[in-house]
Amino acid sequence: MKLKLLVVLAAMGMATNAMAVDDCKFIPATPAQTINSESILIQLSANAEVSTTNPIGSSIAPASLGGKKFRCENKLELWGTRDITNGSLRLYPGNPDFYETNLKGIGVRFYAIGPTSLAGAVKLPQISTKYNTKAPEPGDTGIEVDISPSRFVAHFYKLEKNIDLRPNIYQQKVNIMTPQIIGDSKVEGKPFLIYNLGNIELISVPVCTVDQPQKIDFGTVTADNVRDGASKDLKFGMLCHTDYGSYNAVASINAANRTPDGKFIAVTDVQGNSDSLIIEITDLAGQQINVDGSTSRDVLNVSSGDKAKYEWKAILKQANGKPAPARGRFKASAIITLDLK
Repeated sequence: MKLKLLVVLAAMGMATNAMAVDDCKFIPATPAQTINSESILIQLSANAEVSTTNPIGSSIAPASLGGKKFRCENKLELWGTRDITNGSLRLYPGNPDFYETNLKGIGVRFYAIGPTSLAGAVKLPQISTKYNTKAPEPGDTGIEVDISPSRFVAHFYKLEKNIDLRPNIYQQKVNIMTPQIIGDSKVEGKPFLIYNLGNIELISVPVCTVDQPQKIDFGTVTADNVRDGASKDLKFGMLCHTDYGSYNAVASINAANRTPDGKFIAVTDVQGNSDSLIIEITDLAGQQINVDGSTSRDVLNVSSGDKAKYEWKAILKQANGKPAPARGRFKASAIITLDLK
């Protein structure tokens, strides 16, 4: 019986000593607060430069609550950490200052920042930092620290030149990070703030160049020419770079001065009349294209960096039953719109 009693007393003594060593608490005694960064959609230009300093997007959490203290008895100083607790995060190959995302070529860094400014950001993880504690009052054996409000931010970076979003297609969003706990802030090993990341999506914006405005010169035409139709090539196109691997182009044409049915461009002669000559637009297959923007032609599955080419015809004609135009120069114009789909 004595042996058993001594064992129990020893165990109680050990527990009491352990409690004395860890006599620390938050005031008020509330659970760790979780702050959630915003869910964002990053719009990445296809020609964006690789950079380890200029983020392509940032997800910021609102400031945590203030008014909390941490107090310990019988300690001379207090130490804290800001940890990455998410074991599924992996360092980016070749760029160990970043973590991987779900998309190769895009990396992320996490920071703790002040409640109102990005200045003074502390990159996570921060292994250990000493807190500025309050000087104890005379006879007070404890020390304490005020827990100040802070925020959490995730900065995303383009780390590789080529970003491949296939098999996704143009304008399709790609999820690069799902909502998840990233880490926390602790004082003396006790968490008081948990960092939670929002949903992060990315969409790539193609970069395109179009041909310069074209001038089609029909030269000198006669009544016979316009009766049969004087034809000129109308060749144009655009070239796009896209992270989706390929793109689909669509073209339409619109003339402000056109026939009422929208099928022909009206031509204005030297005297300002526009009821005699018309211009018909046809595609490579000879099919007519309306000039009121109501019809379009597609060039599909063009590889990134290749040109989407159009080969149309502009055919000058005399309108049925109309008088011959005045001698001299004539003019007409239209706008071709190129788009992606």
